[in-house]
Amino acid sequence: MEHGDIQKLYGNHLSSIVNLVVMKERPLLAHYTSLSTMESILRGGEIWFSNPLFMNDFQEVRFGFIEGRNIVESEMLALDKNLDHIGQRVAIFLSAFTHYFKDYEEKHLFNLFIFCLSEFDPEFPDGSLSMWRGYGGNGTGAALVFRTDFIKMNADSPFLICQVAYGTDESRREKIRSVVEIAKSQVAGNLVPNDKLYILAHETFHVLRLLSLTSKHRGFMEEREWRVIYLPERDIQQRCPEYLTYIVGRNGVEPKLRHPLKPISLPEGTTYDWNFENIVDRILLGPTQATPLAIKGFSGMLKTLGKEELIGKVRASEIPFRPT
Repeated sequence: MEHGDIQKLYGNHLSSIVNLVVMKERPLLAHYTSLSTMESILRGGEIWFSNPLFMNDFQEVRFGFIEGRNIVESEMLALDKNLDHIGQRVAIFLSAFTHYFKDYEEKHLFNLFIFCLSEFDPEFPDGSLSMWRGYGGNGTGAALVFRTDFIKMNADSPFLICQVAYGTDESRREKIRSVVEIAKSQVAGNLVPNDKLYILAHETFHVLRLLSLTSKHRGFMEEREWRVIYLPERDIQQRCPEYLTYIVGRNGVEPKLRHPLKPISLPEGTTYDWNFENIVDRILLGPTQATPLAIKGFSGMLKTLGKEELIGKVRASEIPFRPT
């Protein structure tokens, strides 16, 4: 069995991860944030990615990584116990899997970055109350709503744009077990030779990692989250390290990826035909900003920042919410 054949073993699991670039109908995606952060985004024409180690969602990401490692180890050791003649194959697989896990944890995880968005339904133009409460300054912030129809497939991109899947802790463990079951059957069989078991371990780790980055507990379901994920090992041309920076936040010094919202050059020398202003569908001010004075003040800020094209896209949420 060759490398490509081993990758195909996980085809169903990879296809279950909803990747925006293969969708025909593209959703609007909103980023809810504070007014100060919104001002920074508009001033620089860039978005700030966060490292999952410093995000509120860290426990959710950690769940997938830790549960994946634990289930791989327990299932493989159980296989070794029940089938004595494959002890060597189990040892080879576990050694390789442990290597990939530790290597990623030590060398890549710190340079992994995520930008979080929420699917925006134009039939509910006031936005989501839970998102205003949780991320939009308890109603005092704003939401930047992006079109996504301009995004095109680029196999060389270090970014993935994926929809978050929701489930109970147990259903998420079952998803992990279904991945590990594939690896178990191959280790127990003889189609993958010993000298290719490291490939099986790598693909198993790769799928489990993607599942951990794109799944959350169902209690967060109403967030309807999408994630733009920067995977450093895919950045072969080292295009993004120049955008690495930091902030001094509540967790100390936090790494950030400040990425400009502008077209990038493609291998053929062409560029995507879009700019920051025309990919913004609207700017939605939070419920506590739903006054003519607030809209006028925000429009004045846009004019000062040289973003006059966006003034006509400013709206205010009319949810009758006032924080207490």
